[in-house]
Amino acid sequence: MIDSKTSEETSVGNYFISNYPQYSFWKPDFVSNLTYDYKWQIVKNVVGTDGYNDTRMMQVGLFDSDDDGVFDNPDLFELIVAPSTSQDSKYVFFQTVTVNGFEQDNPIKNTEFVTVPTEDDITNLAVYGDEQKFYFWQDDEFKIYNATSGVLEDLEGYKAKQGRQDLIYKYNHGAPRTRRLDPSVSNIVDCFVLTKTYDTDFRIWLNNNQLSTKPTPPTVAGLNDTYGPSLNQLKSISDTVVFNPGAYVLLFGKGADKELQATFKVVKNPSTAVSDNSIKSDLITAINNFFALQLWDFGDTFYFTELAAYLHNVLAPDVLSVVIVPSSSTVSFGSLFEVTVGDNQLPISSATVDNVQIISSNTAEQLKASGTVVSSTGTTTTTGTASSATTASTTASSSVSSTVTSGSSGSGYY
Repeated sequence: MIDSKTSEETSVGNYFISNYPQYSFWKPDFVSNLTYDYKWQIVKNVVGTDGYNDTRMMQVGLFDSDDDGVFDNPDLFELIVAPSTSQDSKYVFFQTVTVNGFEQDNPIKNTEFVTVPTEDDITNLAVYGDEQKFYFWQDDEFKIYNATSGVLEDLEGYKAKQGRQDLIYKYNHGAPRTRRLDPSVSNIVDCFVLTKTYDTDFRIWLNNNQLSTKPTPPTVAGLNDTYGPSLNQLKSISDTVVFNPGAYVLLFGKGADKELQATFKVVKNPSTAVSDNSIKSDLITAINNFFALQLWDFGDTFYFTELAAYLHNVLAPDVLSVVIVPSSSTVSFGSLFEVTVGDNQLPISSATVDNVQIISSNTAEQLKASGTVVSSTGTTTTTGTASSATTASTTASSSVSSTVTSGSSGSGYY
């Protein structure tokens, strides 16, 4: 059937499906290879649970080769995966394992699973062997067959993403567009700049309850135009100054990523005559003072233990204890004890009195949480119910590298 295509149909190339819907058989399910090269663009690195880049994976997006603001092929995922066709076979599976004390997701063969929409689609469990794994994609549930009891039991430690396995890929790596490579330059100076205008506008925006448009940091081009001419007269001829706009990362309150929002739970001294509202107000003032600009440098890591020690010192004897509990129901207690920001970023609190709660004691009922332990704004690790301290971090890197082209093959795509 495929060999009988006309020359007109052959010339359609990677737009064959959308332009010729009557040939719906031309799907990835019916061919052993993709026939064409499909280009993707790297969007960003994937941050691991330790706050560092996970070099085993990356996040990709649609490619725009001529920078005209329009993707070359918006149907790329449909052409490669065709997720609505033979949907039971369009999943890539990952197993969460612990390596050197950190959790990571390793791809596994999808042949290990029986994939069907719901558990009701399994009519006869007896035909399956003991410990056969199942994935029910409509409910996003994993289960395993217990031949002794003859029932399906919950299976933890696995994830599923819609996609295809065993694709051959080639990775072409080049310097980011914000980096200019000059072989005659022997010294590249990274200059991190937080402009006074951005700092003032950002703090006014916070004080006004974020009702207006969020201020944006200046661009690289803007910094070059403003400061480049002056610094170029002072630097050595072998130096190149690279400007990196400084930016704030919101923590705890409104406007922050939902994984970084939190509630400060305060145990009040029963002997104090200070009101609850006064303690909440004093706590927020102390937190804002802790994040004063002059006390931080670019890329500094936030540690809750440092903040807690400062709050106890400032608010004593009215406050006996302060703990931080993630606001999201999908984030476990223990997140946000450590937050690592990018090299050009500074943490700042957006918490208000609405993010403070007065409690009678630090009981398990007050602090328990179940869901995900957050280690970054882009990566989560499923853990179930948790009550022990873990870390939360987000990281970005700033570096200069030469253009490298490499080719390799591998499996796993989503």
